[in-house]
Amino acid sequence: MSKVWFTLEGGRLSEVYYPYLDTPSVRNLDFMITDGHSFALRAPDASTSTTRLVASDHGRRNNKGKPDSLTYQIINADRAKRWRLTTTFVTDPARSTLLIDVEFTSLDGQPYQVYAIYQPQLNNPPVEAPLNESGVTEVGCFTRLYGDF
Repeated sequence: MSKVWFTLEGGRLSEVYYPYLDTPSVRNLDFMITDGHSFALRAPDASTSTTRLVASDHGRRNNKGKPDSLTYQIINADRAKRWRLTTTFVTDPARSTLLIDVEFTSLDGQPYQVYAIYQPQLNNPPVEAPLNESGVTEVGCFTRLYGDF
């Protein structure tokens, strides 16, 4: 069983929970689609989305033959029928990892650019390198927040 948990909402990855299950370490992951000159849109805003369970194990089974992880897929289809974005999410039971496979397809033959917009949750409790909201490591953060160790 994986130590990483995640949620999907509104056609995107909405939260990742690691190393603690009660505090998200990722706010969301979005994709921006553009033709480079006439439009730039967030994939969930410009499309209809379908989220589905792909397989209960995606080929990953433990030593007792039971599934070790779940695989989910989001398909974002552009309302103007220009493109399709398919993202597949699977946790790795052997590592603290969320694997994401991204497939972009131009449906009208035009060239498009795809950009990932990743929003980490930087104010989580410190693990090894405590960060403030700006991403800068703070000296003495363990002492101030959690007492002397």
